[in-house]
Amino acid sequence: QRSAADGDAGYGALGGATTDPHNDATAPEGTISNSGTVTATDGDHTDKVVLSLAGEATTDGAGRWYYCEVSATGATTQDTTHNRGYRTVGAITFQWQVDDGGGYDNIVGGTTDPYNYTDAPEGTISNSGTVTATSGVHTDKVVLSLAGEATTDGAAYDYQCVLDATGCAQQTSDNDDGYRTVGAITYQWQVDDGGGYDNIVGATTDPYNYTDAPAPAITPGNAVATDGAHTDKVALNLAGESIADGAAYDYQCMVSSVDASNTPLASDNDDGYRGHGVL
Repeated sequence: QRSAADGDAGYGALGGATTDPHNDATAPEGTISNSGTVTATDGDHTDKVVLSLAGEATTDGAGRWYYCEVSATGATTQDTTHNRGYRTVGAITFQWQVDDGGGYDNIVGGTTDPYNYTDAPEGTISNSGTVTATSGVHTDKVVLSLAGEATTDGAAYDYQCVLDATGCAQQTSDNDDGYRTVGAITYQWQVDDGGGYDNIVGATTDPYNYTDAPAPAITPGNAVATDGAHTDKVALNLAGESIADGAAYDYQCMVSSVDASNTPLASDNDDGYRGHGVL
């Protein structure tokens, strides 16, 4: 017959503890004594929110003292020596959860620390900008520029972690909100000469000087030379000469941002043309 006590005194018999060996399932459980502090990254990554936990810890169950009364028919009962024992706990396991505003739900596969949550909401290109193409300002180019383009980070969600360890009760960590960002905006200018928009090779800056825009066109006119009108000269005149601005084309910009949900996104458009000098 085995007996147990929280201290080395005041022992009481363990019910049913009459075999050798005996498993005392009533011994105090261990605990998850610290459920940890969550950190969810805030805009550090374009492709994920990194979830991590710090400070989590377990504590073994409280110790008990035990001894055994050994008896046999016809013999005097004897007590064994006293010994203290306690339960431990298993390794901590993790289950990350996310709250998108409707309560916490498990993240499927979110069972490591740290955990890269790639299903966090993507950011967006929130404004693809307003194009300005110069109209006759320059003789050698059309200057293309974009204003007002902007991005928005992904929605911030709350995250927590549920901790389990064999031999103790489940615990839940604190929580932290986190979100994904997006990459820097990049540009690809396009031109429509009447047949639809095509990329301008190398046009990836803002502003961009488009020197391949159509050049101004000269109409040379007609030369007139006098026939015997003068004794001392031939008078030369030009008639009908003119110069026209380069053809006006439409321009737009494809705005891109790494890991934005709506990349690439077209800006509005504007027409522009090369001007001309004086004949």
